[in-house]
Amino acid sequence: MPKDDYRKGLVQYFQHNEILANSMVSFGNDTHRFYAEGEDRVEYLKNKYGAGQWTNGIRSYGVGLPNMKAYEQCACEIVLESSAFGSWHMTEKFFRPVGFGMPVVLLVNKEIFQKIKEYGYRFYDHDNFYSRFQAADDMGTKSKILEKFMLHIKNDKPVGMWEVADYNYQHFWNHRKNTYYDRVTQAWKKLIGKRNFIDHIYDDLDL
Repeated sequence: MPKDDYRKGLVQYFQHNEILANSMVSFGNDTHRFYAEGEDRVEYLKNKYGAGQWTNGIRSYGVGLPNMKAYEQCACEIVLESSAFGSWHMTEKFFRPVGFGMPVVLLVNKEIFQKIKEYGYRFYDHDNFYSRFQAADDMGTKSKILEKFMLHIKNDKPVGMWEVADYNYQHFWNHRKNTYYDRVTQAWKKLIGKRNFIDHIYDDLDL
């Protein structure tokens, strides 16, 4: 949904570009209708199966369930976050394809990009794409750098891109999720200054 100049500029450049001829694209313009359709889908399922905790799970995807067909057929997903600037802004737009093992091209600024790398995620970076894309001052230059990178992905089908996607998939499901509990434990020790109940459990388990 191109709501800011950054996303509008990229959409305008690629909307009729031949490189997307064999791609699944969506250039929606009506934000209210977009979210209304998502709510309609949830209401349909609630009427059919009854209300329950599952509705929160579906809403966590944004405006509806992932497009499973897209994840089965596409080679990668180009991710334009809701905000590409500032110190931090990441949503399901990035984490959803990562959680499905899909290679991702993430179009954000250097600060956000470095933060997500600090979280342990990796990116396929042929020909220093990310540093050149982030350093470009105007949208026309950024778009041409991205177009060249997309042509490389489309023509060369790089194995390294899928190796990175596999790593991120494992990291998302098996490692990164534990960070929350580590941070809570560290916060407890800083605030209270002593061992907590979880520490004693692990002592008893002798792990």
